[in-house]
Amino acid sequence: MSGSRLAGLRRTAGDGSREEVSLAEVLQGKTEEEGIEILVRLVTEEVAAIMGTSVSELNPLQPVSDIGMDSLMVVELAAALDERIGLRIPPVSLSGGATIRSIAERFYQMTVSREGGASDSESELVDTMSRQHGVELSADMKETLLKQ
Repeated sequence: MSGSRLAGLRRTAGDGSREEVSLAEVLQGKTEEEGIEILVRLVTEEVAAIMGTSVSELNPLQPVSDIGMDSLMVVELAAALDERIGLRIPPVSLSGGATIRSIAERFYQMTVSREGGASDSESELVDTMSRQHGVELSADMKETLLKQ
């Protein structure tokens, strides 16, 4: 992950200066719940910026589609999260009932346990979404989606 992609992740050093840090560094030494809460804050900030609302007005357990995010906003959210924390998530996975918390949980799992190929949960998500939309994906198409 490059430093510029993680511009939104900064830590204040002892001398008061701010330094860029990777998501893995931010999560290092944190419990799973602490890590997820950090990510909930980051995702909530991005959703609030896109929606033009304050962070305090958002419920992390409410589906993003229920707070008024349309498909274009979901694409914008995926791009913003990729830019801010350096993890790519297909916009389709942010729809279909995804909440701020479920997005944060997914990023947490991607950060701490993913070394290379797609996880079983990602594969299951693609299968579920394709069934819900009546689309049959070839193995090559699914693999391409999971790499994004």
